[in-house]
Amino acid sequence: MIKKEWSIFQKQIFKNIHYDMGHLIIEALAGSGKTSTIIESFKYVPKGKKVIALAFNKIIQKELSERAPARVECSTFHSLGFRGIKQKFKTVEIDDNKVFNIVKELINSKDEWDLISNIADTVAFCKYSLVDSPNGIEEIILDYGIDTCEMPIDEFTKLVIKTLAEDKKQTQKIDFNDMCWMPFVYDIPLGKYDYVYVDEFQDLNRSQVLMAQKVCNSVGGRMIFAGDFFQELYSWRGSDISLIKDLQKEETTKTLTLPITYRCPKKIVELVKPLVNNFMCAENAKEGTIEEISTNQMYKKAKPGCFILSRVNAPLIKICMTFIREGKKCNIRGRDIGKQLSGLIKKSKKKQVPAFLKWLEKWKDDEVGKLMAKGIKPDATLDKYECLVNLCEDANDLEAVKQQINELFDDSDEKNIIICGSVHSCKGLERDEVFLLKWTCRSWFDAIYDNEDKNEELNIAYVACSRSKDKLYLVNKF
Repeated sequence: MIKKEWSIFQKQIFKNIHYDMGHLIIEALAGSGKTSTIIESFKYVPKGKKVIALAFNKIIQKELSERAPARVECSTFHSLGFRGIKQKFKTVEIDDNKVFNIVKELINSKDEWDLISNIADTVAFCKYSLVDSPNGIEEIILDYGIDTCEMPIDEFTKLVIKTLAEDKKQTQKIDFNDMCWMPFVYDIPLGKYDYVYVDEFQDLNRSQVLMAQKVCNSVGGRMIFAGDFFQELYSWRGSDISLIKDLQKEETTKTLTLPITYRCPKKIVELVKPLVNNFMCAENAKEGTIEEISTNQMYKKAKPGCFILSRVNAPLIKICMTFIREGKKCNIRGRDIGKQLSGLIKKSKKKQVPAFLKWLEKWKDDEVGKLMAKGIKPDATLDKYECLVNLCEDANDLEAVKQQINELFDDSDEKNIIICGSVHSCKGLERDEVFLLKWTCRSWFDAIYDNEDKNEELNIAYVACSRSKDKLYLVNKF
């Protein structure tokens, strides 16, 4: 018996799990109770069926493990791949610098930092997409705007191919990306399951989607993909929803929706509806508030437990430092961003702030020029540049800048501090009060009202606004 408190949309999913055949795609909008629905649906899997739930990251996997019945195996894609690799090769050691070191030996240089890093990045994209042909690699280089450092593209491609070949040989050491790559390179068995659940399908790369297919029984097996097409934000780092859309077109695949948000109040749903027209309020949703305020008002209103969101990271530096000077605990989500900023300081080989800023200006001009020549927006480069300029403003030396980066950038999600972050870094999270720096994203925010085509920029607007459970403050610069 299905309990009364479940919505008609959730009940349709439970009935599908119990009675139907074929694959299922669950389009779960922001705050629609996706995880609770998945957990409840496990009860409706027919007895005797072997079930696995594959999660995008450890946080999701941990929640599923804690709440799922014992009969359901819960794993990340990487853990599943790692297990198969260990079973095949027995002794395996994790080495995050594996590819970097391979490239360094291939080009016989440790000073070509840019070239080594860019080859390593290309190798990562090849693993995500399971590409190893010269034409496929060249497409990746062009699609992601990877700088070949003035090396002819065919020579750069050959180095990528050599790196992949050497990476494949070194089976006693693996890095994070190998975990979802080697099971295909060596056709490693990962087990077979009757029901394969996959969470956050919009964040998956090609290798992960194909891994779900790999472990699904070819006869009678079912895949249940849950996610939100409107929250696809990571195409720039390899996510690929094309396979999900292809699966959706198959005759045996059914699509069901979870359109009711149990997080967002009425006013925020009204704001977001032009982007996602089937977004619905729960019956008992509160009214909520949306208020336009200035930055100075934000400093007075923000309190521990709130989010301050921006399209880019640079404006968050001064905001975070201002709160800290006022004696309020605050950090910036994005440990990886912090590592990238520290990496640029290391790359410069400068010791003093003025010399570093001069080097940084040239680096920025060079990078922007290369990207613009390829028709690629230089937003990420400009964001890093502005972050570092802001960090250097009151610093006496670069050691102080590096120390500040370590202190500011953190991925802790504490309720007793003010959390600043890019919209990307706070996806999947929620707060009662959200402050959105409107001036950092005016172009796509105005598009909400213009009802323009839905694209990744508009997805960001939807994700940003739907983090709020009560109050949304649209922060103007002045």
